[in-house]
Amino acid sequence: MDFKNQLASLNNLKDTVKEINSVKNARAGRCNDSGNLSGDDNMVNIIEELQDRQARESNIIIFNLSKSNNPNQEETENVIKILNSIDNTVNVTNLQLTRLGKFTHEKKRPIKVTLFSKADVLKILKNKKKTDSTIKIQADLTLMQRQYLVELRSKLSDLNKSGANKTIRYIRGKPQIVDAKN
Repeated sequence: MDFKNQLASLNNLKDTVKEINSVKNARAGRCNDSGNLSGDDNMVNIIEELQDRQARESNIIIFNLSKSNNPNQEETENVIKILNSIDNTVNVTNLQLTRLGKFTHEKKRPIKVTLFSKADVLKILKNKKKTDSTIKIQADLTLMQRQYLVELRSKLSDLNKSGANKTIRYIRGKPQIVDAKN
């Protein structure tokens, strides 16, 4: 790994730690004093969060994909068609598919797709608007990342209600509120 990549990785790690600390501080404000963690426990939680993020970085979640009679074969073929329609350079060999949630007849459960590399995930996420409008694709986020996004969307809603024209964009892998392009 060259120096520029190491520096970029270090900056990304710093941003991630800041994001984790902001979510942690927001949650700590909602907890009582007996719920506070010691410094060692906080460090363990941060390390676990980083490991969880690293484990999820080659995953995407696909929503609203219809059920099939032959789940393994047909679902894999459907996912490959979707991925190839978005970007045909994505490596679709050795995909791992997992339906999430409890089985019910009424609902379409999301599918977690594990791709070959993080680069493939980024290609898919950047071009996900090329899919059918009913199918939604998103990154596999940790609980802390999902909570951070909920808080960010709440802030965005408040800003937009007050007349600001803002949106959420990912800058160096971190979601941030920025001015919306017209």
